[in-house]
Amino acid sequence: MFVGKYLNEVRSDHIPSGWTEWYGATDRRIENGHRFALNENGQKVFYAGGENDSGTDVVAGKTLDFVARAAADTDTPFFAYVNPTAPHLPLQPATRHSGHPWRNAYPPVNPNTYEVDISDKSTWLRNSGSVRDLWRGWNTADYRNRMGSLLAVDDMVADTVEVLDAAGALDYPYLLFLSDNGYNMGAHRLVHKMAPYEESLHVPFVMAGPGVGQGTEDRTVLLTDIAPRSSNSPASRRPARSTEDPSYLFCGERTRVSGETRSPSST
Repeated sequence: MFVGKYLNEVRSDHIPSGWTEWYGATDRRIENGHRFALNENGQKVFYAGGENDSGTDVVAGKTLDFVARAAADTDTPFFAYVNPTAPHLPLQPATRHSGHPWRNAYPPVNPNTYEVDISDKSTWLRNSGSVRDLWRGWNTADYRNRMGSLLAVDDMVADTVEVLDAAGALDYPYLLFLSDNGYNMGAHRLVHKMAPYEESLHVPFVMAGPGVGQGTEDRTVLLTDIAPRSSNSPASRRPARSTEDPSYLFCGERTRVSGETRSPSST
């Protein structure tokens, strides 16, 4: 099952091969959190985006429904690719999170945040440095929205774990929590993900499941490592075929592996 945003400018009626259930956004309006549509297995369904009908909550609802059904089928492996757009701008916090703890907060300040001396930077950055200083105030508003919007993602992760636990299936699936890019937030006077600095390159990558102990990995890991490593895991029984085939990843194979199981903490 896939739900959420697939690719920018993807054809609204496109459903990649190999998926048994598809709930892909028809365009980028899902990034606003309201007045968007999903291609639901070939049928376009419109969402106004009210309370409990915002982008992240719609994605969560599809996820919980699928996981509950899949976890009840103890004989069939399952895979869910869940792709909410939070905290991508211009998404606002859900109404229920309007009083979130970061509503008056300021972005973290590091030594390279709007650094004064950029003489060692590339020509394009040196030449545009003074203009980029004007983004400081915008960064604050963006930071507050990003932090607040992620609370709905936290809700979705926690609810998914609860559904698996209630079905007695929490010991079986592997859960991967990750992103596709980092964010500058004023580092080197940059915003967004627009240059290959560390802030743009680093992404969260948390994994939990059978045999996965608590700890961290310091070696370089790329998103492209997921497919080959997953297809060689004890929980994978099918060979990788293509990146549009959901069988290339594992999530829900009914093979118990010894070891400690931990649910991921959302951040």
